[in-house]
Amino acid sequence: MLLAPSSHKIPVVSMSIIKGYDSLQHIELGEKLASLREEGVLIISSGSSFHSMGHFFAQGQKRQEGIVGARIFDEFLRDILSADSTNSSNPKAALADWRKNESNANEIAHPIGEGEHLIPLMVAFGAGGSKRGKVLKCKRESKTMISELEMSCFEFN
Repeated sequence: MLLAPSSHKIPVVSMSIIKGYDSLQHIELGEKLASLREEGVLIISSGSSFHSMGHFFAQGQKRQEGIVGARIFDEFLRDILSADSTNSSNPKAALADWRKNESNANEIAHPIGEGEHLIPLMVAFGAGGSKRGKVLKCKRESKTMISELEMSCFEFN
């Protein structure tokens, strides 16, 4: 698999997440991959901070619940992962325990058993040295529910 047109010859290695979706295990996997960055390897993780099909296609109150849940959960992620955050908690521990945050927004954003779209963030965080990073605003042009959701992008180191 190649990342760019074949004339550029940029190799790509695709990885799958580990069965069971253990957050700490994925952070530690990222930490093991971090040394590759010193060799010029770019590590990209792709996922989503919101993945609740029940809310994506809902109308009315349930749809609004999804939009609010996505915003609250995204605020939680920015609070623990942003270098600009005033949160003094250990970001690695807080991210590993994301299911235990104070609101139920985590269960709205990722119903129990459906964390597979968030797990790539754990790998990226670990590959960035398990340190807070930069929050990037992602441009979404679609006119669907996904355009209404708060979903940040992160850059680690």
